[in-house]
Amino acid sequence: MDPKDEEILIKIITLFRAINKKYPNFEKLADEIVLAGIAPLKAFECILYAYVKNNYLGPPFALSVDISEMDKLAYSFLTVDAETPFQLVRYPSLLWLCKEYSYHMASVSIIMSFKYACHHLKCIYMMQDMYGEARCPTIKQDFDDILEKVNLDEIAERRDEDSFTFAILGCYISVFYHDFQLANRFQKICEDFLGIKVNFSAVLGTRTKAQQNALPQLIAQVERSKEGASAIELPNTPTAKPNMCPLDDDNLLEFIKFADDSNVNQKLSIAEQAFVLRFGEMHRRLHPNDELVNEQSLSFVTAIVRNIMEEKGRSSNETENGSNEGEEESLVAWPILTEALFKRGFYERRSLARQERALRQFEEITAQYSAAQPDTSERGLEYFFWSKMPSFWQADLGHAKLLSNLGMVKSALDIYLRCQQWDEIVDAYTVIGQRDLAEKVIRERIAAGHETSELYCCLGDVTSDPSYYEKAWEMSKHKSARAARSLGLNAVNKEKDKKKGTEYFEKSLEINRFQVNLWFSLGCIYMDLHDFQNAERAFRYSVTLEPDNYKGWNNLANAVMFAGRKWQTLTLLKEAVKYNYDSWRIWENILLVATEDRSFNDVIYAYHRLIELRQKHVDPQILGVLVKAVSEDLPDNKGRGASKYREELLNLFGHVTSTNPMDSGAWRLYANLVLSGEEKDLKPVDYQKAVQYIQRSYQCRLHSAEKDWEFKKDIREDLLKDLRVMTNLLIPSTSEERAKEVFGEESKGFVSSSLFSLRMNINVFMARLKVAMNKCFDEKVKDEIGEDNKVLSSLHDTVKPMAAKSIINTVTSRAWVPDSQRRFFNTVMKNNFHRLDCVKFIQEMRKNLVERNSNANLDEMISLYQRFQRGEIELEEKLQELYSTLPNFSHPNTPVGGPSKFRLIHLHGSPKNVPRPKNELDLLSNEATIHKQGNRGCRSGLGILRSSGGLVTGCGPRSYAFYDNLTRLESALVKLTLDRTRKAGFQQVMVPDILPARVIESCGFPTTGERNQVFKIAEAREVSEASPFCLSGTGEMGLAGFCADRVFGSSLGTEAEFFSTVSRCYRHEVAQQEPLLYRTHQFSKVEIFCVSKPDPNVANRMFASIIEFQMNLYADLGLHFRILEMPTSELGDPAHRKIDIEAHMPGEGIFGEISSASNCTDYQSVRLNIRWREGSKPEEYPYAYTLNGTGCAVTRILKALVETHQNPDGSIELPQILWPYMNGVKRLEHGEIPMVES
Repeated sequence: MDPKDEEILIKIITLFRAINKKYPNFEKLADEIVLAGIAPLKAFECILYAYVKNNYLGPPFALSVDISEMDKLAYSFLTVDAETPFQLVRYPSLLWLCKEYSYHMASVSIIMSFKYACHHLKCIYMMQDMYGEARCPTIKQDFDDILEKVNLDEIAERRDEDSFTFAILGCYISVFYHDFQLANRFQKICEDFLGIKVNFSAVLGTRTKAQQNALPQLIAQVERSKEGASAIELPNTPTAKPNMCPLDDDNLLEFIKFADDSNVNQKLSIAEQAFVLRFGEMHRRLHPNDELVNEQSLSFVTAIVRNIMEEKGRSSNETENGSNEGEEESLVAWPILTEALFKRGFYERRSLARQERALRQFEEITAQYSAAQPDTSERGLEYFFWSKMPSFWQADLGHAKLLSNLGMVKSALDIYLRCQQWDEIVDAYTVIGQRDLAEKVIRERIAAGHETSELYCCLGDVTSDPSYYEKAWEMSKHKSARAARSLGLNAVNKEKDKKKGTEYFEKSLEINRFQVNLWFSLGCIYMDLHDFQNAERAFRYSVTLEPDNYKGWNNLANAVMFAGRKWQTLTLLKEAVKYNYDSWRIWENILLVATEDRSFNDVIYAYHRLIELRQKHVDPQILGVLVKAVSEDLPDNKGRGASKYREELLNLFGHVTSTNPMDSGAWRLYANLVLSGEEKDLKPVDYQKAVQYIQRSYQCRLHSAEKDWEFKKDIREDLLKDLRVMTNLLIPSTSEERAKEVFGEESKGFVSSSLFSLRMNINVFMARLKVAMNKCFDEKVKDEIGEDNKVLSSLHDTVKPMAAKSIINTVTSRAWVPDSQRRFFNTVMKNNFHRLDCVKFIQEMRKNLVERNSNANLDEMISLYQRFQRGEIELEEKLQELYSTLPNFSHPNTPVGGPSKFRLIHLHGSPKNVPRPKNELDLLSNEATIHKQGNRGCRSGLGILRSSGGLVTGCGPRSYAFYDNLTRLESALVKLTLDRTRKAGFQQVMVPDILPARVIESCGFPTTGERNQVFKIAEAREVSEASPFCLSGTGEMGLAGFCADRVFGSSLGTEAEFFSTVSRCYRHEVAQQEPLLYRTHQFSKVEIFCVSKPDPNVANRMFASIIEFQMNLYADLGLHFRILEMPTSELGDPAHRKIDIEAHMPGEGIFGEISSASNCTDYQSVRLNIRWREGSKPEEYPYAYTLNGTGCAVTRILKALVETHQNPDGSIELPQILWPYMNGVKRLEHGEIPMVES
């Protein structure tokens, strides 16, 4: 300290001691200072700066006189609202003298009144620092008192250094005490002084060394509204720089590297740097404490540190290059940069990559306080009050907090013990499991004569003894807010006396009203006590002090609602959601309150938000209210008709059903909403949607129904209701003309398909009720079931005539009619290539190739064709070869796109409810397996399937062998299917499994290339054939070869001939991730093949009969399956149309394909010369149409069968239809088959 300043300080202390007999008299002290020839302002500055140097800037120095007694006296006066200052403050009496002296001078001085008011505000600011985050009403009152002595409008007009200092200090104290309106006013004054505004912005940049693509990065940007560095002249002389620790990370950059930093690297004056930090502090305290706000707050700090470090980097480079002459020194203020580095460490403690740098920086800040260099005069004392530079104890506690966060609790404990932070000491001892040591330390402190109410409260916390709270309360003479709060918590949590707890809480808040959490707790207790008036008061205080407390707003809304003022509740809930947009509980409250308030727009928005937050949300009552309001055009809370919300509500139902497609109630309400408009405004598509939604409602109800639902009257009534609605929609009660008007002529296929589905549902329902009646012994329930069965019979009689041919209508709807282009394959096989001259054909074929993802090269064909036209006859064979690669044209009903674009035609049955279902291996195999850990275990299956170990060694991967009853089951499935084909009039043929490659390729299956799935077994020379031989991949190939070079249709009136065969199928396809029996190299299969008259309508009817055959077979096997119209990407080259049937496989939790049916038109017959007898001359006979379908692919049917009919004990019930083929076996269960080890 300067010797002259120290001499003045000693004189002032001596004068104070002389006049301080009983009570300090600062009026007399002021007079004595003047009489001693000391300028009053100089006296104040000497005292104040001595305190600042000893507690903030450093290095500390010792006074030449002992003022310990003064410090004790000051400590007693500085203890306010039972809050004690930090114990280790150096020379607190100096701050006390400054505070009282400046207040007196501000009161008596006329010319220097504002100057002293500004100094007094500095004292208030540093006094608050003594209490940390504890808010004291007395300090707030001092702040309010000094504001009464100044006029803020005059401050804004003064535009000098003191005005700026007053505004920036007032900004911090206001926001600290939750006076946000006043804080904003001070902020605007600062902005006007500096001519700047601070905003967030986003600039493209990278954060890591490896990052290649620049992404938008958050920054704090300063926008200057006036020319020049600042609007008023303020000190701007740089000081010494505190040490800044660089980031030492292999990947993370020190700062964001911007693609364009022209708007980022802004040179800020020292005053502007101070304001940016203060603005960041305000932003942090004005917003919820979350990751986003922390990232935003860090951007303010980074703006300052980046500005200084990059200036430093540029200066270093220029020095090395010898080009820094005449350049301005970077603008650095020691207190402001120290504040920025301290805050950066606080925000970076959450980042693993930056924690180590944060720890080093805290150590550096702590060490710099006591460092001898630089001198205090170089540490920017003139800028101190523009910053919130941490005091030496705040730096220590920040360091300890970081250590604690990093898990170094013992190191943090050493600092807490040194700083006598008792609450933190208790917490640290608790974390390390030595809570008894905390009690010992506190008792030793009390025994040493340092009794305080705070120590007794801490002792009460450690020992859980409420008597220490009582002692603290009495010691403070009923002035300790902490003691009253602890007594209240004890009454509520341990004594369970909430009424008593509220009394203590009220006393605590009367002493210190700035306890935000206590206001909230008090409100919650009043809510429990149903004292809604006091609860409202408590929550209003809570949200006034902490506006970002969303729970406070939510609870305030509840209190107001229960108090009877429901009209205010929705507004308060909207305020709550501002501060936590992701709380589903608040949105649910908004949903309920808005519904009661008839604010339908808010209801719909809240419902959307709930779905987004919870993935799915269903509230049938709310949805029902909305549908009723819109359907009946009920008035909303503003008297407007609710029908205006119809489109928004339709969108909501789309959202609801897409996220929770299994809720039957939502689908039924959706259907009601679709049909809620004016009848004249409804379109055919609306009726189609309504039918589909009711179908979904029925299926969902059936799927979610409990076991033995047939005996539950309410479930039966719900299902019957859906069936009635579907019947009424599909069969209008007026006339056929009305039906066409409702659904439209183009919807004929949809209606037919829906009628068929309805008929199937009714049949299944009646069958379930019939079984239930046989099991039922309660006559009343039996009569009720009988009545429901009569209703179903009536519905069935209504639907049956309409649905008799519905499946045929479904698969023959929009029948594709041949034109001149349809005979393309016919003409090209006769070397008639003129279609390549047709632009329309080329366009359609290009479209077809794209839709089917075909590899055929049409451009090469056209090029060769043009050369062929010019006389290159030798290209004919090549052209012929390329033509054969073109795929068939697709049916108009075929969806375009990838595998997921299939269209559901029909869903049969419902899945069997089996707890924890097993797959086929777990059910059928008891093989020992080696787990990943190396220990040996075994499956608990029936032991009739083998798939590993020696079998793989001898037969190759993905092989299997059936034992015992599983062999019988395979044979039973084949025999059942063959018996059904015979009864259907199909000719049974046994065809070879070894075929020439040319036959397989003529069927449309490649034997070479990436898509080849065929096993080749012999070259041509080995068998004296013109084509190599291959193993058949499906019975379709052998049957097509069987029909080659033949003419069909010899019998008069015959439209088609059907064939069936059973064969072994061999395929190259392997998918290791798929179940064994779902995809394997070889399996048994019954195949259906049809040669039909070349008439699309005839072929479509035959196609429908194949599908009906498949459906009846799988329905009798008791499978739950769906029928799918397959998209273009799933069609092989020969298929014009393809329909798959997928069965539910509970063990895998999927629907898996078990059969398919394809209409190949004349694709195969052209290549295999299969003709149909029409006309008089054989050479004029047209090529026939071929169709095929799977009868029974044994392994896949078997997999679906055993997983569907499994029991919880692992046994398998066989469908009754298989019993005659199983030699008396009706169930597969555990036998004496030995376990096979692998």
